[in-house]
Amino acid sequence: MNILVAPDSFKGSLTADEAASAMVEGILAWSNQAVVRKVPLSDGGEGFVSALVKASRGELFPAVAADPLGRTVQVQYGWIEQSQTAIIDTASASGLTLVSPEERNPLAATSYGTGQLIAEALKRGSKTIVVGLGGSAVNDGGIGMAQALGFRFYDADGSPIPVGGNGWLNVSRIDASGVDPRLYACEIVCACDVENLLCGPAGASRVFGPQKGAGPEAVELLDRGLARLAAAIERDLGKDISRLPGGGAAGGLGAGFAAFATPS
Repeated sequence: MNILVAPDSFKGSLTADEAASAMVEGILAWSNQAVVRKVPLSDGGEGFVSALVKASRGELFPAVAADPLGRTVQVQYGWIEQSQTAIIDTASASGLTLVSPEERNPLAATSYGTGQLIAEALKRGSKTIVVGLGGSAVNDGGIGMAQALGFRFYDADGSPIPVGGNGWLNVSRIDASGVDPRLYACEIVCACDVENLLCGPAGASRVFGPQKGAGPEAVELLDRGLARLAAAIERDLGKDISRLPGGGAAGGLGAGFAAFATPS
């Protein structure tokens, strides 16, 4: 009997590869005559890098990045030498599994670590970066990611918004003058399986905020913060990302990539 095992990850417990290995073990315990092929899949969340690296016969490289609370974590990203393509997922540095249930607070969580991974890929000379959007603990619309790439954000008083914390809720102005120029010479492809908008009833905050630790009051604050960010992006960068399908993926990182990773 030929059997194909192709699972996604089991959120918070098993990666797709671990789940597939367990299934193969169970099948072979039932029948050691079975021919089992293992093909782990990913919806953009945990295990995205591993799945694509195996499918493309790429390599894994180590990197250091900040987790959603700013702590240093050891992560990996994928590399396909022939096409100079880097593979990154938001779950690696900005993932929900990196924070305990007691620590989850999307008002303060930052996507800075995802930006650090992009910066690392740019240093390696990436022509293309494929980013899996999923499994994140953040809801900052990509502000943290953008800060890691040279963007600066200010509140209404002209004070710079620091990395981490809830200052991003008050963003009023965006300065793109310090952005790494290599960013715009690289094609970035975002992979996600949702079409949620950035804000509103089906937006990032209301649909995904609760699973990241946001209560009803926090959800409203998050939604208003993202709407404020969208207004600043339209005014300062000339891009309307408020109605972008998939913009709400990974806490608004879908919209963030559209806003910050393409030239104005």
